[in-house]
Amino acid sequence: MKTKKFTLDPIGVLTLSLRQLISRIWYLMRVNFWGLVLTLPLVTWPAARAGVIYGVREGLLDPFEEKERPLKAVTTGFLRYFWRSMALGYLNLVALLVIAASILFWVQLENRALNYVAIIGVYALVMWWMCQPFLFPALLDNPELSLKDVFVQSIFRVVSLNPLYIVLTGMILFTLNLLAMALFGPVLLLSGALTALISVQAFWVLTGHPIPDMQHPLEIIAQQEREAAEKKAADDQA
Repeated sequence: MKTKKFTLDPIGVLTLSLRQLISRIWYLMRVNFWGLVLTLPLVTWPAARAGVIYGVREGLLDPFEEKERPLKAVTTGFLRYFWRSMALGYLNLVALLVIAASILFWVQLENRALNYVAIIGVYALVMWWMCQPFLFPALLDNPELSLKDVFVQSIFRVVSLNPLYIVLTGMILFTLNLLAMALFGPVLLLSGALTALISVQAFWVLTGHPIPDMQHPLEIIAQQEREAAEKKAADDQA
């Protein structure tokens, strides 16, 4: 069986994302700022995250930085995916609580043999953790899919077929989040955008989507024009 070759390994995605962060720092800082503003009500954090992911995606797909403005991009993603992202975020949180409660239940039993049933819960917890970087990129890349299909087709299939890649990506994001929490302050204006860059581009690598910064800008524009023409033709037929 041949090993699947990716355009970038997780370290390559990290270094590319760091270069993009430096070269587009003003745009990404504003994307992250508006994402933080939309998170202030607290309960809207899933929709705010969708807004940041959307802003990062639109920035990557705009090689000349002419079309998208940070506030417009973030609010568009926030509003367009509000209910789906809210449902996804809170279902994901419920899943974590159920898994944690299950593990605690089996571990606290006095019967040692039954304690080992908790291994299933630990496995589910690991799978849950591995899915986290790709929840919102999968949601935004597949707006036509139901939430169930987003989990099953776009996440679990990716995770189960590429476990080592997923684990390395997850460890990179976990380390970056720890550093952001430790340093706090101004770092928070960039950490969300950086983790979004890594999550989006790692998901694109795993699903075979071309990485914009590895294409010629004219190729990106031509691709966008083709997609717009296909969408218009589909709308006309409908």
